[in-house]
Amino acid sequence: MTTTIITVIFYIILLAVTIGAYKWLKKSAAEDKLFVCFVPLNEAVGIRRGGAFHRFLFDPTGGTHLNDPHSWQFDSEYRAWERLSNRWEWHKVKDHWCEYKDERNWFTRFTGIYFFIPFVEEVDKYPFDWTTYLKTEIDSTGKKVHQTKPHEKTEVRSIYIKAAQYYGQVMVLTQDGIDVLVNFTFDVEVINPFVARFARGNFLGQVKSRLEAELKNYVGDQTFSELFSEDDSKKAGSTDAKAKAGGHGRFYEGFVKILNDHTEKDPKTGETDESSPGIEAIYGVKITAAHILDIQDPTGHSAEQVEARQKLEIAKQGVKIAKENADAKATEGDGIRRHNEAVNAAEIARAKALMDIRTGKEAAVKIAVAEALFANAKVVSVGKGGLKGLIDLKDLDSPTAPPRAAASAAVPTIT
Repeated sequence: MTTTIITVIFYIILLAVTIGAYKWLKKSAAEDKLFVCFVPLNEAVGIRRGGAFHRFLFDPTGGTHLNDPHSWQFDSEYRAWERLSNRWEWHKVKDHWCEYKDERNWFTRFTGIYFFIPFVEEVDKYPFDWTTYLKTEIDSTGKKVHQTKPHEKTEVRSIYIKAAQYYGQVMVLTQDGIDVLVNFTFDVEVINPFVARFARGNFLGQVKSRLEAELKNYVGDQTFSELFSEDDSKKAGSTDAKAKAGGHGRFYEGFVKILNDHTEKDPKTGETDESSPGIEAIYGVKITAAHILDIQDPTGHSAEQVEARQKLEIAKQGVKIAKENADAKATEGDGIRRHNEAVNAAEIARAKALMDIRTGKEAAVKIAVAEALFANAKVVSVGKGGLKGLIDLKDLDSPTAPPRAAASAAVPTIT
């Protein structure tokens, strides 16, 4: 009986010591003390050896694993530390599937506690700033207010190997020169933690800067009124059963999604450069979503700015019309001048032609002289031969012709 009691007490003490040791070990693992660390599901923790990166610790029970170059299951056709499905195409051979085998020990599988060599290895920690989007509320004035949670100058020890949503805000200039405040969220999924953490450094800041640049392209191509007429609803009257991205939803489809594969455009054609690397290759991450929460007028004077710009445009249009009218009048005046010049030239040509006709022969010259001397006179005689002109062309052969008055006085006239 005594032996039994001692045995029971021993096991109770052993259990208490084991539980206490486990709690201590778990607390130490959470604080990365000594030789243990805790790795949550879907997070990767880097281990440094001699100050340089050595390996990642990762739980593969979430359906994916890291392509660890230290593992016998390493696939050389994929980049080192690339996140792969637990059932993947071996060496990228179609329909040649391979199932991943969990290489962790039973204790790590059960507790999530990993071991590393003390004083030789250490957990990688680095500063990481981000803002998490929580929700959007409507305040008493009817204005949208976005609830966010900033994490500034925070030292982290792991990288999310899953899609995480982040919040951003940027001032952008519209096509008609009005500053607007764009609130947006974007989901980033880490594909390769080594590239994201060690090859690129602050991957989130760089991806966020790239998104801000795309927002400037998107917003800067539209006027203030066009931006506020956008929506994400299906176009009215559409017969397509599947709603397509419209309004601001097309920002992700048309500006962001393509960046995952290719980041550059051909300078000549403006089309995507298929040879350029994408965000996934450069930063080791993938942008799985990007939402414009809203576009706000931070100054409250956009309506006045729009009106002022409209008046300016009207004034510019007025100046343009006035100039066009002046140019038209100038053109008209120039046309009249050219018309008069043409008429005068024709008159001169006609007179010259008439003169050539009248002076081309001797008789014609005499007739022209008579017309000049006896303009408007109809001088005739009535006699045996009927009406007869009193001026004989032979009389014009002499140097001087009889005066018009003398001819009229000497002969009876019938007009």
